[in-house]
Amino acid sequence: MRPTSLLCGASLLVATGLIAADVPPTEVRMVRDLLHGTQVEDPYRWLEGSDAPEIEGENPELDAEVAAWSEAQNMYTRSVLDRLPGRDQLESRLRELMEIDEVKNPVFRGDHYFTWRRAGGQQQWSIWVQDSLKGEPHLLLDPGTIDDTGLTAVRWIEPSQDGDLMAFGLFRAGDEITSLYILHVETGVWLAEEIPGRAEGVYWLPDASGLFYRRLGDPEDPYSGQIKFHLVGTHHTQDSLLFEQFKEGPLAKTWGPGAYVSDDAHWMVL
Repeated sequence: MRPTSLLCGASLLVATGLIAADVPPTEVRMVRDLLHGTQVEDPYRWLEGSDAPEIEGENPELDAEVAAWSEAQNMYTRSVLDRLPGRDQLESRLRELMEIDEVKNPVFRGDHYFTWRRAGGQQQWSIWVQDSLKGEPHLLLDPGTIDDTGLTAVRWIEPSQDGDLMAFGLFRAGDEITSLYILHVETGVWLAEEIPGRAEGVYWLPDASGLFYRRLGDPEDPYSGQIKFHLVGTHHTQDSLLFEQFKEGPLAKTWGPGAYVSDDAHWMVL
């Protein structure tokens, strides 16, 4: 959270007399940029740590400073918020209202209905499937059984056109560096496939023998997008590269590429 956000919240609490003036200080380290002839000052850019534009590579010392600042701010914020009158009752009621069972819109493939479900106390969404509109849903994929810490999540699913196979993406601890996997819907057995690199945007061949997908050649470089084709049962290093992000020119630093494939897999729009 930026200091301006914290200060705005603090100003509201000062008006009610619930906050003292001893907010942990934030050091000013002025950075000046000249943008199109206008000088822009940023006194708190150091709080971006290694992500600050003028810093190349990692800076553990600066990141440690930012972490210490965040910890001090969080501790002070808790000391104020935890003393608010009626907070315990409000938290209890909000928890009761928020911890409800949820179901997302179903995805239809072949004879199967795929749904995202999360019970009130469940940390991550799980994937359920049923064989007909009135069929009994059963659990197909639960990230909690993969990682009991609750840090692994399903980012996306894409069943094949006949519903026999389901490609899905998993990532951990919010990093969004998704890996692609495939399972057999009838048995729940995972195939050997594992495609790393923020893999997503899957389109299946009609016979489910292969799929098109998007990934990053370098997960740390958002401009290294690739469109590839994977034949089920082969290693991802053998996948065909169909298109990749431009290395030079005005499109080198834009979002993309993105691919859309027709149902018969005859046409692709990039």
